[in-house]
Amino acid sequence: MASRLTTPTIWARAIADSLKDYQVDHSPLMLQLHMDEGILDDPKSTYFQDQVTEFWNLAGKAANDELFGFKAGSRVISTSYPELGYLLMACPNLLSCLEQMHEHQTMLAEGFEIAVSEDMDDITISVNIIPCKQTPSQFAIDAMVVSLIHFISWLTQQKTSPVEVGLKRSAPKATSYLKDLFEANMVFKQKQNFIKIKKADAEKPLATANPLLLQYYSEQIKTIQERTKRKSCRESIQALLLNHESENTFTLEYCAKHLHISTSTLKRRLKAEGTSFNQVVQETKFFLAKQYLTDEAMPLSEIAYLLGFSDNSALSRAFKKWSGVSPLSYKAQKRARIQ
Repeated sequence: MASRLTTPTIWARAIADSLKDYQVDHSPLMLQLHMDEGILDDPKSTYFQDQVTEFWNLAGKAANDELFGFKAGSRVISTSYPELGYLLMACPNLLSCLEQMHEHQTMLAEGFEIAVSEDMDDITISVNIIPCKQTPSQFAIDAMVVSLIHFISWLTQQKTSPVEVGLKRSAPKATSYLKDLFEANMVFKQKQNFIKIKKADAEKPLATANPLLLQYYSEQIKTIQERTKRKSCRESIQALLLNHESENTFTLEYCAKHLHISTSTLKRRLKAEGTSFNQVVQETKFFLAKQYLTDEAMPLSEIAYLLGFSDNSALSRAFKKWSGVSPLSYKAQKRARIQ
């Protein structure tokens, strides 16, 4: 089980757009889950996977439709990185494209897993979501399968119907809808989620194949991955703080120990980045405070404890310094915006 995996906003966007079909407003659900609606239309931004998991579950319940995931998944056919999209388009055939997706699957979503196997006649694509603190939503898995099938048809520029689609889940009541959607044999209660296509279809040349662009975007992807691997000290501290149970014991020494460097080295690197340990902690606490304050059921005393303040007054003084308003005023402003 992994912790703090992230998911591109395109999936949350698909959920929000799909809820409109059911006359359900997505904003209160996102507010309840402390999801920043302001980044919803930024494809390069991400939410925590657990937030999106809960968003799927709340949305499916609000829609009251066991097929919600399948319908929402039809809206997602792109990636968060245009470079990866161009790389996939430049591949010689679908099989090569799927192999590239396997190699770069974390760029599609950190919790996304894809594996490709083949026999004499067919290619089997198994798909899964790595569990985080929350068990992956069935709606999310359904959406992922549909999205991948639509992506394959988009990439090949022709309708590529699977030979068979298998899901771990039990069969929904409306199996006829799925048979029409996939135009394939459907099997349920399988050991894995999979899509099976004809090998001959997977080996057909793509109309967009381009060896020069394939090489170019392969290098672009390598550069992106190397850049994302090199987290700044600021980002590393923020990640530690977001995963910390209580900020009461969050110190410079704690961070240095977990980053496997000395406290003096950590101070020096933060100075080189134009910041300080205290500044990073205050910025992150402000971010967390705003998230906590959107939860009407969470008392100020609990927020103060979680953020390492001695009492409500200390939290109020700090929050007013950060934002110019008191925590209660901030809550009232947020409440007024959604009414």
